[in-house]
Amino acid sequence: MALSLYLDHPSWLHRRHPVAKVLALVMLFVAAFLLSDPVYLAPLLALVVIVTASARSLPVLHRMRWLLLPVFFFTTIIWTVFFPKISSLILVLDGDEIYREGQLLPRARARFS
Repeated sequence: MALSLYLDHPSWLHRRHPVAKVLALVMLFVAAFLLSDPVYLAPLLALVVIVTASARSLPVLHRMRWLLLPVFFFTTIIWTVFFPKISSLILVLDGDEIYREGQLLPRARARFS
């Protein structure tokens, strides 16, 4: 029984520079946390599965299934129970959507872009 998840075989992903792999992982996490719609999250999941399969590392995900499945299940339950989607649109003024929480979406987007 292997105690490590590391697979020692040559692949295009294993030959990449470690800093590049860490930066790609950070960008993936940022994209996943910024998106909340499953329609936009599905391509990220597909990208991860395709990259994992092309690096011949799917056995690692299979060995981690007892960790990944409960994490998926319980985070889905927690987000559904404690963070329900609330539509609190109050007013649309000059193209700005004003919500009860005080968000002016187009202006906030323009400020950060």
